[in-house]
Amino acid sequence: MEKLSSQDAGFLKLESDRCPFHVAGLMIFKLPENAPANFVRRLAQRSGRMNELWPMLNKRLSDPDDLSNAAWIETEDYDPARHVFHYALPPPGRMVDLMQLVTRAHERPMDRHRPLWETHVIEGLQGGRFAMYMKAHHALVDGVGAMKLIQSIMKTTQKSRLDFRRPLSDSHRKAHNPSLYQQLANVSHGLLEQS
Repeated sequence: MEKLSSQDAGFLKLESDRCPFHVAGLMIFKLPENAPANFVRRLAQRSGRMNELWPMLNKRLSDPDDLSNAAWIETEDYDPARHVFHYALPPPGRMVDLMQLVTRAHERPMDRHRPLWETHVIEGLQGGRFAMYMKAHHALVDGVGAMKLIQSIMKTTQKSRLDFRRPLSDSHRKAHNPSLYQQLANVSHGLLEQS
């Protein structure tokens, strides 16, 4: 069990449906040349494994209904379907349709009984584009940390590419428990080149 800092606990205590305390980012990408038809679907599937690389994404509140002694514990029932959502915009894939979908995703409060993060993968934008909208609670990661996380998964060089095709060994998962900033600094692979 990891006790939350007073600042992070404060974010949770001050939060309301009208004033959420999550940080988020929307990124729009062009499909890679010669991308297979199922590229975005596979990207969404692989995004469900981000918790294997960043253990902080496995943390949930010990007692979401009582924040007096707020602490993080590791979730025992992680389900990627609760964290990664895949959508296809209706043709013609207008920007206004994307903004409406992201607005609804952003307004929705996060379920405090689960790890406090979501990734939304959205295909069907005009011009062969797709989008990723990622949000995490400010108590879990701050804006700078979220941007570092996003940057680290977007690296495209062969040497730094994130390879979700390989399963992580149990020993790697157990041995790899550095701090959030070490995790973000050490991540050396990207999602977008995966196909």
